Amino acid sequence: MEYGSQIMIAIFHYAVDTERYEDCAQIKEVLQKYNIDSNQDMEDYRTYFWRLGMSGDTAIANLNHYLREALQSIGYPEDAVSISL
Repeated sequence: MEYGSQIMIAIFHYAVDTERYEDCAQIKEVLQKYNIDSNQDMEDYRTYFWRLGMSGDTAIANLNHYLREALQSIGYPEDAVSISL
């Protein structure tokens, strides 16, 4: 869950911005279940990897690809890929 948390947070913020409130509620429930802060930024994400003894460079370099796949799998429109991580 921690590995994909940044993707989930980006989708959560997109859902908030586009008023997809049912999606927001479901994502927020998962974030709370795993104690993930919805305001986590990239530095927090990188720090998580450092605590595990990894750089996180590969995960961070591939975030846009992972985000695109996640958005497509849940049926969000193509313009959603432009959300920032």
